[in-house]
Amino acid sequence: MGQRLNIEILDGETLLANAYYHWSAYTSSAIHLTAQIINTFYTSRGLNKTDIRTTAIRLLESTGAGYDAEERFRIEQSGDEFLKNLTVNECIDRNRGILSVTEEGMNDTRSWEEGRVSIDISSELVHFNVYSEIEDDDWDNYYDDWHPVLINEDSFKWPDFEIPFVDISEFAKAVSKIDGIKTMRCSTITWIE
Repeated sequence: MGQRLNIEILDGETLLANAYYHWSAYTSSAIHLTAQIINTFYTSRGLNKTDIRTTAIRLLESTGAGYDAEERFRIEQSGDEFLKNLTVNECIDRNRGILSVTEEGMNDTRSWEEGRVSIDISSELVHFNVYSEIEDDDWDNYYDDWHPVLINEDSFKWPDFEIPFVDISEFAKAVSKIDGIKTMRCSTITWIE
């Protein structure tokens, strides 16, 4: 069945492109892909304001994602000359990433997602939603040998973690050191692994 991840590249509220990764909606896998995209963003000198759609596509390509035949067909039918003339990697397989730029393709990706990472290249913020939330009663009954950390919920934006690009490696380190986060809402956030 898979553990389906959607990584989206946004410019503020505008969705530019996304990619579907069939086996990557695990917390550590999603962090790894996100860090790879952010590293590419920095090494490619950030946002190209005159060609923002190409920037979004290149960021997702850096993970191995590419267009499949269905997305290429949608682009041909769209009449969007910019996209028709842009050279983009071919999709190797759904594990490496199926890149979408058409509205229909991006909506398809969203309909399949089990976890989402939204990367806003204008604000340089990541919204990370690849975790599980477990009610306290269930946690106490089934996870008594795990010890979540109690933190102040004001230290993160719940339900999606909001992480500045520059802090993604610190977020990855924190996730690797704790089993979960005890919230003030009678639940525990834990990682999907």
